[in-house]
Amino acid sequence: MQLKDNIVIPRFEYQFIIFSLWFVCISWAANLMAMFSLFYEHILLPALLLITAVVVLFFHRKHSASSGTSKQNALVLIFVILFSIFTSLYFHDTLYGGRDPGIYSTNAIYLSEHHTMLLESSINYLIPSFLSPNNYIKMSDGRLLSQFHFGYISWVAIYYSLFGLAGIKFSNLLPLFVGLISIYLIGKELRNSYVGLGAVFTFSVTYPLIWFSRQTVTEIFFMAFFWFGVLCCLYIQQRRHNLYYISSLLAFGMLPFIRIEGLILFGFYFLFLLYDFSSKGMWTPNQRTMNNKGLDYFSVTENHDRFHFLKNKFPVMLWFVFILISVLLLYYYFFMQTRYLGVIDAVFNHFTGGMTSSAAETVPLDKTAIRYHFPEFVYMALSEYNLQLPLISIFLVFIASVLRTDTNYKKQLLVIFFMLPGFLYLLSPFITLDQPWFLRRYVATTIPGAFLLMSLLIHDLSKQKTVYIGLMSLIMILNIYTAYPILFFSENQGMITSIGNISDHVNSNDLILVDRYAAGSYKLADPFFFVYSKPALWWDANSLGKLKNSLNASSFDTVYILTNEATPLEKYFNPVELELVYSQPVTLEQLEITVDLNHYPNRKADVYDMDYSIARQLMKRPTNIVTRNFNLKLYKVTDSSNMFM
Repeated sequence: MQLKDNIVIPRFEYQFIIFSLWFVCISWAANLMAMFSLFYEHILLPALLLITAVVVLFFHRKHSASSGTSKQNALVLIFVILFSIFTSLYFHDTLYGGRDPGIYSTNAIYLSEHHTMLLESSINYLIPSFLSPNNYIKMSDGRLLSQFHFGYISWVAIYYSLFGLAGIKFSNLLPLFVGLISIYLIGKELRNSYVGLGAVFTFSVTYPLIWFSRQTVTEIFFMAFFWFGVLCCLYIQQRRHNLYYISSLLAFGMLPFIRIEGLILFGFYFLFLLYDFSSKGMWTPNQRTMNNKGLDYFSVTENHDRFHFLKNKFPVMLWFVFILISVLLLYYYFFMQTRYLGVIDAVFNHFTGGMTSSAAETVPLDKTAIRYHFPEFVYMALSEYNLQLPLISIFLVFIASVLRTDTNYKKQLLVIFFMLPGFLYLLSPFITLDQPWFLRRYVATTIPGAFLLMSLLIHDLSKQKTVYIGLMSLIMILNIYTAYPILFFSENQGMITSIGNISDHVNSNDLILVDRYAAGSYKLADPFFFVYSKPALWWDANSLGKLKNSLNASSFDTVYILTNEATPLEKYFNPVELELVYSQPVTLEQLEITVDLNHYPNRKADVYDMDYSIARQLMKRPTNIVTRNFNLKLYKVTDSSNMFM
């Protein structure tokens, strides 16, 4: 690609890069504080102020591209800000236990309150079995370490530290903004502002984005770093400023601390750097000085040599930061997040040795099982959300990009290159198949990338601007119609307040034994423990015998049992020792999930082994909002030594 000496960055793009770098640096600071048990307010606040001060300094520096904000830039800014605020106002209550959203939010609260990801409590020995199974590993000193990625947990912890429980509902606002504006600017870089606008408008109103942007899940956070990193890589191909190199490195370097597939993407970024450095002579001093303006690019001419050392030694510094991040990742995965080593091994075996060994077995294989129809199932599931055209567009744009050799098509290949790891989930999703949970695998990279490439394809095929705008408007309307059942819906609204009312009747040295299904799918023990700092464990009919043998009830002042009025408590506990102290009616509004194979009659141990025809029959986009009423009962145990039947 031919580079020009006097390329400048338009004000809008420059200020967005600086603003996003502020977001990236704050995320890095929080992640490092979580990793090294330094998440104290007196460290967090100065770090936030320092990063903000530096960003403000660069944000308002003069530079030669002083053109005003275009109508398209202003329009996308207004739309993304309003959309991000709108979806945050309908944020779900995700403080329950048992699934990822609750684990991320409750661990964030613990990190904020206790300044560390190492959990220490009087019930540590019971937590892995009766509060958060498969979430913690036991350290040598008896403390427990969460096996969910620290990157997003520490981000949510910032909001809780600054604004309390109410702040968590806005934790996805900034990642949404960075991710969507990045997609807009990528579309603008590939073609023009209209391609970027079309991608953002159509993707923003999709069912998957609306649903997951209202939960504490990693995908929206991951999306922001991924697309910002891709944007910086595109800019590197055009302008090669130090600002883009360090921004892209920090963005892609953060991904492995957010999700496991971030490791693959960090490797892809390494390949990109090797290609970029080798093809453009990054180690040639003359070319480096002439073409790479560096962080001082926007300063006035008199100060052009201020960062002479930075300009000439930047490649060395960049690789040093790359190696430093790699060392952090080795420490993180081998000493802190060891569970993911097993995940990596399982994925590797699935696509290599596991498949080979299975083929060699003499036992006949049941080819009707879901696991042998994953690509078909994935396409069928995504089609329920009107995603057929965007998915097909990925293939069509790829073919067109391979056949053409001009600069624009090479940029498209770069975008598809970084999307490649996400395509593995089209072959095998590695997630439960219930809808809409299943969509998590695609909402961060594949679906937004598909809408971006669809917008580009429709733009190239349209002969007139009005035709393009009409087609994109039609797609946007169809997406709004598809997402309408959840558009103004907030799941589990008000539940945490009811839990707080119950918590007020329990002291910090008491123990609450919580019926695992007292409020249906909303697991109550976790918010008692993490949000209200009350020792709590869950129980059910299958685990009660194990709990009875493991629990030392005498170490607590009082033991309470929480259940609902429909549970026959006398089957499990001695009714003579139970005294009703509080009753709390609760109403939960929840989206009725579909393809719920985990609760299908006569289900197999591994749902992937169930007949594919069952999944086809159950496949339906979730649209039904159900209301569930429970009357929760809190009982005081008068003699804990005699409470079990």
